[in-house]
Amino acid sequence: MLRQLKRKLIGKIENTPLSDKLDCLFNFVNGLLGKLERVYEVVLFIPVIYKSYKWDYCSIFNILGHWLRRMEDLQRKTGYHEDANEIADQLKLCAEACDRLSKEDYLREVMVDFDAKWGVLETWWTPDPLKEKGYGTYNSKRANATTQEEKDQMHLEQQAFFKKANELEKQDAEFLLTTIKNNYGSWWD
Repeated sequence: MLRQLKRKLIGKIENTPLSDKLDCLFNFVNGLLGKLERVYEVVLFIPVIYKSYKWDYCSIFNILGHWLRRMEDLQRKTGYHEDANEIADQLKLCAEACDRLSKEDYLREVMVDFDAKWGVLETWWTPDPLKEKGYGTYNSKRANATTQEEKDQMHLEQQAFFKKANELEKQDAEFLLTTIKNNYGSWWD
């Protein structure tokens, strides 16, 4: 927009001392706007970085997801090449994978059926009266696992659900990293 205004004004008064001054002014304003845009981009990342103060792998996925969503938005609004919407869709899928990876909530998703079958996990702490404060026993049970055979079966099924949750997490990580590896060169505006 600023460039169009510059061409319009300077085109009318070209080759005059005023055109050189206007050209200089427009270049200054354009440079200033570029710097303000950079500051705006940094400000947009402050909440994401603030929430990610622990800097574990979840933080990396949180920051990467935020960046991918910004790129997706840019592709949808101002993508200049014919594959812009397809690229935006790829970026969206990658950002969603980042969200799932940063939440680490795979076990909860797969345990819904397990909880329905075996009952909700009840836990309690029993302090040991013979030892110092802080020592004791952690206890847990599920309402529908009462006999030893049921408990053994429940533990086998629980291990299968843990394995399924790990597989889902690995699947998301592999999808994300493979998609980035194969497509990063085409993700430009």
